[in-house]
Amino acid sequence: MEQTENYIDEDGNTVVFSDNSLKIRELNDRARKFAGLGGVFGNYKTVLTNGVTNLIEADKLEMNRLIKVITNYNNFSYGNDPWGEHDFGNFTINGENMYFKIDYYSLDLKAGSPDPTDETQTCRVLTIMLTSEY
Repeated sequence: MEQTENYIDEDGNTVVFSDNSLKIRELNDRARKFAGLGGVFGNYKTVLTNGVTNLIEADKLEMNRLIKVITNYNNFSYGNDPWGEHDFGNFTINGENMYFKIDYYSLDLKAGSPDPTDETQTCRVLTIMLTSEY
C-alpha cells in the first residue's frame, strides 16, 4: 500500500500534515528499517520487552519474521497514526497481538529530544512489545 502525505479522518475530511510531521515520518520510517540490526546503530536503538524476548527464547516467535513485519509495516491510518509520524503500529504474529512504538530521546538517552526533526540531536528508540505489556 503506497503512503500518501495525507489521511482521511473518521468524518471523511482530509488531514494535511505539517512539514515537521512529514520529516519525523521520514526519520521514523528509516528507524524501522534499522530495527533488524538490533541494539544501537547510529542514532537508532531497538528494544524488545520481556514478553517478546520470552517468546523468542521459547521458540514461539522468530526474530527474523518479527523484524520483517516491522520493517515492512505500512498499515498506517488516521486511526493509528493521527499525527502522520509513523511512530506506532499494531500487528499480529503467531496469534500474538503486538505493538511497536518509536520515542524520541536526546543522544545521551537521559531526556526527550530537543527537536525530533533533527537526527543529529535525536536518538530514536523503537520498542517492540506485546499489547498486554502496554
